[in-house]
Amino acid sequence: MSGFIDIARIVVEAVTPLSISSGKADLRYDVLLLRDAHDLPAIAGSAMAGALRATYPDKEAVPRLFGEARAKDPQGEPQTEKCRSKSRICVSWAVALDCDGKPVDGPIDKTSSKRGEDEIVRLLRREQPVLRDHVKINERGVAEDALKFERGAVPAGARFALEISVERDEDAHADVLVNLLDILKAGVEIGGASRRGYGLVRLIHADHSSLNLSDLRHRKALRSLRGSLANALPNGVNWQRVSTSDAPEKDSSQFRLQVTMDDYWRTGTGTEAIGSAETDARSGDRTSKPAYTYQEQFIDWSTGKGQPGWRVVMPASGIKGALRHRTLFHLRRLDMAAGRDMSGDVATEPLFGSVKSGSGQQAGGRAGRLFLQDAVIDASSIRTQVLNHNSIDRFTGGVRNGILFSEEVLYQPVIVVEGRVRGVADIPGDVLKAFRMALNDLAQGRLALGAASAKGHGFGTGQFELEPDWLKLEVPA
Repeated sequence: MSGFIDIARIVVEAVTPLSISSGKADLRYDVLLLRDAHDLPAIAGSAMAGALRATYPDKEAVPRLFGEARAKDPQGEPQTEKCRSKSRICVSWAVALDCDGKPVDGPIDKTSSKRGEDEIVRLLRREQPVLRDHVKINERGVAEDALKFERGAVPAGARFALEISVERDEDAHADVLVNLLDILKAGVEIGGASRRGYGLVRLIHADHSSLNLSDLRHRKALRSLRGSLANALPNGVNWQRVSTSDAPEKDSSQFRLQVTMDDYWRTGTGTEAIGSAETDARSGDRTSKPAYTYQEQFIDWSTGKGQPGWRVVMPASGIKGALRHRTLFHLRRLDMAAGRDMSGDVATEPLFGSVKSGSGQQAGGRAGRLFLQDAVIDASSIRTQVLNHNSIDRFTGGVRNGILFSEEVLYQPVIVVEGRVRGVADIPGDVLKAFRMALNDLAQGRLALGAASAKGHGFGTGQFELEPDWLKLEVPA
C-alpha cells in the first residue's frame, strides 16, 4: 500500500441556528431535523462536502478533488460510461458534542445514566430545540395570506465533530487540506434558509496530520481513527493543531455595522420577561405572555464547558426584510433619475434573490447572494422597561374600556448588522449603490429595525466596524 492521506479531526460550531431537514413529514412541525442513531442532530457528510465544494477557491481543481459525475444525454439520463473521476476528499458525518466537548459517537450504552444528566444532550434531543415563526413571501416580495410556517433548528453554539481526509500522491494536492481548514475558519453556510440567517458554521479547532500508507504505524493510526469520532488521537503520529485564533486573511466580502438605538426597541413575540426565561429542559414548556421581545436558547462555551442559556436575538430575516425594501426604494429612485423603469422583484434579484412564481422552468426564482447573520444583543447593554398602553377602538378612535396591555422593551440596545455578499463582481453597480444607501439609512436613523416603528421604536445611529471596498461607493444624495 502506498500513497498519502492527509487527515483532520475537526470541531465546528454553529454560529447561527442550524436547520438541516431530514425530509420526513410530520403533522405538528414543518421541518424535522436530521438526526443520528443517538437521536441527536447531525450534519450529513454530503452537506458539508457540498458547502466546501461551493466555496473552494481553486475552481479548476474542484472536479479533480471532489469528483465529477457521469455526463448526461439530452434526455437527462446518465451515460453508460463510468464516473469521470472519483472524489479524493472524504467527509464524515458530523456528530454532536456533549457538555464536556466529547463527541457522542460509537455504541449506544443504554445502561449508562451519564448522557441523561448532560444538559446539552437533553437540549439537543428535544424535537425542536429552537423554533422560529416565518411568513411565506411571494414573488412580489410581500407576505402571502394565511401562509405562516415554522422552522426548527439546532441552537447557536452547538458543536459538532467530524473528520476530513484527502487522498494524494507524494507531491500532488499537498495544500488541499489546509485550504479546506481555511474555508472552515472563515465559515460556511450549511442546511436550509442560509439566506435568512441559518446555518453558518465555523471551525473551533482541528488536529491534522499526513499519514504515509507505506508506514505500518501510520496504517494502524488510520484504522484507529476510522473506528469512531470519539476515539482518542493515536500516538506515533505528528499532529498539528489549528484553531480560530489562527485568523484567516480578511474576507473582502464581509461587512459589519454597529447601530445603537436612540430609545426603545423590541422584536418578535417572546413568552417570558428578559432574565426570567426559565424552562423545563425536558419538555420545553413555557408560560405564554404577550408583548415580550424574542429570546431563544443557545449554548455557551465561555467557561470551557457547554451550558444552555437564553439570549435576545434579532433574527436575520427581520433585518433582511427591512434592507431589501429600502434597497428597492433607492434603486427605483436611481432608475427614475436615469430614465429607466424597473418594476417588481427583478430590481433586487441579483443581491436578494427572488421567489418562484409557479412551477416548471418558466417559474423563475434565484438564490440571493447576501448572507446575513442574526443580531445578538449583548447582555451587558440590556436595560429593560415596561410600557403600558390602552387598546384603541378602530371605529371611534377612542379608548376601549378595560383593555390595558403592556410591552417590555429594551432601552438603547446595541445591534450589530453583519453579513457577507458572495460574488460581488456579478452584481450591478446600481444595486450595490442602493444597498449602501439602505445601510446608510439604517446608520443615520432613517430606517427602523424591529417592532412598533410607527411608535418611534427601532431607530438608531451607528457606524461601520468593517467596511469592504465594494461598499465604499459614491452615494448620490
